[in-house]
Amino acid sequence: MLLQTHIGEIASLLTAVCWTLSAIFFEKAGRRVGSLSVNIIRIFLGVIFLGLTTLATRGMFFPMDATAYNWFWLGIS
Repeated sequence: MLLQTHIGEIASLLTAVCWTLSAIFFEKAGRRVGSLSVNIIRIFLGVIFLGLTTLATRGMFFPMDATAYNWFWLGIS
């Protein structure tokens, strides 16, 4: 019952924990291999995970039906 009534609060706390851990690990990795390398690896992994997600949900690695507007906002993000 607790989970159902407080799902929003639990999700927000877990999000805060994930953001905090992400910042800590990014900072540690940046000290070891440099921020440029960390960012290149992060972008590469992001493309791979996004591609796998769209492959699982839409049946294609890159969404070929996306418009230039969609690609623009994805690139900005």
